[in-house]
Amino acid sequence: MRLVLRIAVPIVVVVIVAAIVLHSPETRTVSQVLAEIRVIALNKPQGGLIGPWWVSATGTDKSSGRLTGFTVECGPIDIGAATTRIIVNHHSNSFQFEMWDVVFARTFDPANPDAEHTLQHMDRYVLGPLPYPFDIVPDPAMTSLPKTVLSAP
Repeated sequence: MRLVLRIAVPIVVVVIVAAIVLHSPETRTVSQVLAEIRVIALNKPQGGLIGPWWVSATGTDKSSGRLTGFTVECGPIDIGAATTRIIVNHHSNSFQFEMWDVVFARTFDPANPDAEHTLQHMDRYVLGPLPYPFDIVPDPAMTSLPKTVLSAP
């Protein structure tokens, strides 16, 4: 009987730990979220869906990393921006788009024909924070450099 307990207890512990790990919510690092949003926006030919927003971008600015030619569509609202920075907040599991040189349009909505139709130009506009469907965790800390000092001969 003691032998059975000695074998069974570790097996039960392993099964419980595996169940906890397998049923824990999915997580993404800040870098992974940024990469996922970029891939969706840059998906050719027309971007992709993030929540209820259809987003697309024509490219990435090599010096700043910002998305260029960025558009957001959601129902009767269209937003276009020359450049956009993605900001991810791991504390609130959300992200936002900070956009520059923005055109904001509220187009005709058959469901609400009396709604005002507008077209506005803004220097800067922030859309968000928008919820992300996974838990966002900070990126792992970079490893420290070795404590050796290199010197020229």
